[in-house]
Amino acid sequence: VLVALVLWFIPAPEGLSSNACHFLSIFLAVVVGLILEPFPAALVGFAGVSIVAFLGLVGNPKESITWALSGFGNSVIWLIFAAFMFALGYKKTG
Repeated sequence: VLVALVLWFIPAPEGLSSNACHFLSIFLAVVVGLILEPFPAALVGFAGVSIVAFLGLVGNPKESITWALSGFGNSVIWLIFAAFMFALGYKKTG
């Protein structure tokens, strides 16, 4: 959170919009959160996507919500999720 707040208030460099600079600050905070692991990785990633959608950094609010939820409509994501669930089941049952 500290990383995001520090980067949030730094003025945007020339040629970079304020939305892009704010998006970058949240992205870097998520990367630091994934490295330091103060919370589980899923929670850190979900918080980053939720904050970006809530603040409307990818366009108007309708586009932000569509962007945040678009990954759930991708069949590849569900295939990977199912593979992890099968692997977890095999690991637990032997």
